Amino acid sequence: MMAGVSTTPATAAVPVLDKADCTA
Repeated sequence: MMAGVSTTPATAAVPVLDKADCTA
C-alpha cells in the first residue's frame, strides 16, 4: 500500500491493511 496515503479507493477498501503496512 501507499505510505500513509488515504486518498486511493484501494485504501478506502482496506484501511486496516494500509495502516498495518504503513506502520510496518
